[in-house]
Amino acid sequence: MVEYGHGRDIRGKDQLRSMFERTQGLFANIVYDIRSIHIDIDTQTAIVEAKSSRTLMSTGEKMTIRYVFIYRFARDLIVETHEYIHPLDAQSAMKAMEMVS
Repeated sequence: MVEYGHGRDIRGKDQLRSMFERTQGLFANIVYDIRSIHIDIDTQTAIVEAKSSRTLMSTGEKMTIRYVFIYRFARDLIVETHEYIHPLDAQSAMKAMEMVS
């Protein structure tokens, strides 16, 4: 289960797929800016801090979303990944998705 704001949650792959489908065509002009990369050779882990800017297609409103990505590697392959979004940015994105649903 993944909570995604306003007391709702995602349970299972069908609900996750539905959430991703609702984002199709929602934003334009998405640009990612990598703020920093931290690499731990011993644990084969990389932590990436990034921010994206995007335009909400329905209103033209500009949005910024801040992220932290954690990647774990094994033999030069990504074997695990985690994505964290700033809670206030996630709330804004969810509100934007509600506007077009």
